[in-house]
Amino acid sequence: MARQHRRQFLKTLAAAATVTLAGTKSSGRVLGANEVCITSSTRNFKGRMGSPSARIYMGSSATVAASAIAGHITDPTPYLGDDR
Repeated sequence: MARQHRRQFLKTLAAAATVTLAGTKSSGRVLGANEVCITSSTRNFKGRMGSPSARIYMGSSATVAASAIAGHITDPTPYLGDDR
């Protein structure tokens, strides 16, 4: 059951045209000046994910996933369903 939910989750993110990053400069893709990112990483400091002027927000995994689907930072509650 968990595998089926994971597949559906990945399909939903792909349909939302999200971009995922490894999270550090070594990943090959970094944030540019004034780009906005939300991450569930447990740490951040200026310039860690790219440009020092990038706007990086930290949130729970649920908030990050809901925001990826919505295309903006949002509350995950509508996506959690009744079985939580």
